[in-house]
Amino acid sequence: MLFEFGRLNRKIANPAVLFILSGLCLASITFPGMAFLFLPGLVLFLFASVNSTNKLTAWLGGWLVGLMKAGGAISWLFNSFPLSWINVSDPVTQLIFIGLFWFSCALFLGGGMGLVAIAVRFLWKRCGAKSLIVFPVVWLAGEVLGSFLLSVVVLGSGSYLNAYLVYGYVGLALGRLDLFYSSAFWGGIYGLTFSAAAVGALTFFVLKKGRWYFFYLVVFIFVSAASSFWLLKENQTKLSTDKVIVIETAFSASFLSTPEGLEYKEREVKEAVSAALHLKPDVILLPEDSRFTNGFVSTTSALDHLNREVEDTQTLIVDTARVEISNQSAVLRSFYYDLNVGGVFVIDKQFLVPQGEYPSYLFEKVLSWSGNSQSLDFIKRNLNYIPGPIQATELPSSLPGTLFCFESASGVGVKKLDHQRSSLVLHPISHARFHSPLSMFYQLDTMLRIQAIWNGVTIVSAGNLSSSRAYLPTGEIVDGAVLEESDKWKLIEFEVASE
Repeated sequence: MLFEFGRLNRKIANPAVLFILSGLCLASITFPGMAFLFLPGLVLFLFASVNSTNKLTAWLGGWLVGLMKAGGAISWLFNSFPLSWINVSDPVTQLIFIGLFWFSCALFLGGGMGLVAIAVRFLWKRCGAKSLIVFPVVWLAGEVLGSFLLSVVVLGSGSYLNAYLVYGYVGLALGRLDLFYSSAFWGGIYGLTFSAAAVGALTFFVLKKGRWYFFYLVVFIFVSAASSFWLLKENQTKLSTDKVIVIETAFSASFLSTPEGLEYKEREVKEAVSAALHLKPDVILLPEDSRFTNGFVSTTSALDHLNREVEDTQTLIVDTARVEISNQSAVLRSFYYDLNVGGVFVIDKQFLVPQGEYPSYLFEKVLSWSGNSQSLDFIKRNLNYIPGPIQATELPSSLPGTLFCFESASGVGVKKLDHQRSSLVLHPISHARFHSPLSMFYQLDTMLRIQAIWNGVTIVSAGNLSSSRAYLPTGEIVDGAVLEESDKWKLIEFEVASE
């Protein structure tokens, strides 16, 4: 019988095998179609932890699981090869840099799981079945600790200590299931991670202790399902006729590495904005770092140009561009051209991409030690972004917030926007430095769905070399309608819920 499987735990001689199997399962959950492996991954982790012979075995085994889990979640880093945006031409050197960055990030992002394994072993020995109550909290704490440790290893002039990044969280496995909508509604990725850990613990106790715990498992899932479907029914959003047109572009990093490529992009972006403006939508959103603003001598000149394009329009045009604020640093700034009030408003990106927008201190040391000082100088001149001085709280309350590209990977990205200002969040993104990273796209879609549900907002993305979508508070992910297109851009229309 199924419940007699629990007796097998007495025959387990080598928990290391179970830790490895657990890591393989959890490393796979962030790939499309593999989310179900979260359950055997958690159950195997629990069996291995409670059967560990000592604390050191539990700690090493747990950290190995964390390393494998995080390594799978950020394996898309290898999709950045070849690196066409740094001054390192040797492919072997590039692969070494990518591999070292991937391994160091995975090692720290998964670092909290070692302590989780020790805690599970301790609680089982002291409390037995009662430890079920606290396991979801312990697991979630381990995930958050890993996020903090990651911020330590990627620390640089463009970053700060935090616990925001949620790549690889086990809650992502439930992020697409309406069955656990209530967990996302009440707690975002953290609520989903708690629920996933609870399901894993209950399943473990079913196998370990017998039928009675099966009742608890059924009750937990029933309560989750009932509350989820009730909330879904209550929160069905009727779409209004408010229009958002996003300009989706296709400019690769190699294409933009020459002055001719940059000039071509400037012309194409202006043409796309003009075409979108003549459709008189409520909002026009460009991908991150589109630099429409840089084609003019000032924001006033850009605003005058937009006003001359079309008369009697109240459109809001949102662009992002690099702005030099000193000889050593730059910010990525979002420009709101509000034709309704005739004003320009700005906010700056706060959560930056390590090695993509700034070099971490560790990466600088690796480049220096490996004799790539020239490449380091190049990177410091071009990847010198810092969190900007103008934050979201300075934006007028009538305007939607901007969730910059990397901020979607933060579990509290939308929360930090003070999103109550609007039911709409704008999400400009660019994946010009990657080559079709399917796992990353899948995770980011899931993260954005979760944030839309948790915060009760509609998130509309505009992508460069990435699909543009709308993420509704009901959990729906919507592809818009293509209105017009050229070789390098598309105009895509979305209808979004208004206040």
